Amino acid sequence: MGEEADLGALAIGLGGRRIADPLDRLRRYCGLPWSGGTSETWPYHYYDAIESPDADRIHPIDVLAAGAIHPGLTRGDLAFFHDEADALAAWLASTPADIRLADADDDLLDHLAEVATWDVPVSLALLTKVLQRVRPLLVPIADQHLVDWYRRYTGEGDPVAAWPILLSGLRNDLHYRTTWLVLAMFGARLETELGRAPSTLRRVDILIRMEGVS
Repeated sequence: MGEEADLGALAIGLGGRRIADPLDRLRRYCGLPWSGGTSETWPYHYYDAIESPDADRIHPIDVLAAGAIHPGLTRGDLAFFHDEADALAAWLASTPADIRLADADDDLLDHLAEVATWDVPVSLALLTKVLQRVRPLLVPIADQHLVDWYRRYTGEGDPVAAWPILLSGLRNDLHYRTTWLVLAMFGARLETELGRAPSTLRRVDILIRMEGVS
């Protein structure tokens, strides 16, 4: 209980703003008891808890799991991930699976930034939700709540325009030792209780996603 209380007292800074009660927010999203009550069902069970079959290709389960945090998958969305499976696998082959965004050099950041320039019929938000499943250490989710949170740096509300600066801002935040250590401690706690904790990048996404939830 003492360790839990100590972790629960920690706050974290992301995007130049402070998030209070971060462990509580993570626990709530992951279906664990939290200060406001007993366990609840959030997309953790349908997105984070389901492991991707491998890191070399996008599989149907990756797209279906992304649907838990991306309402309204269309037939065109499904067709894209099916028809372009080989092209996506080629991109994955040139994108390391073992490097964290915090440790990405500028060349790798440029490589990730190119995703927003692809001429594809799916939104950047959906594309990154699927890619995050197979590159959980490296690819953040370009959802509106994250873009808005970092707008003081990007100056943009449009995910495509904000994407390159968002990548840089997240890298800088995660490179800050205190932030990384706090997130790592939260991950260790969740791993103990769940057996499978969301990646560090996904923890950032969840924290910001849950910031506005009452």
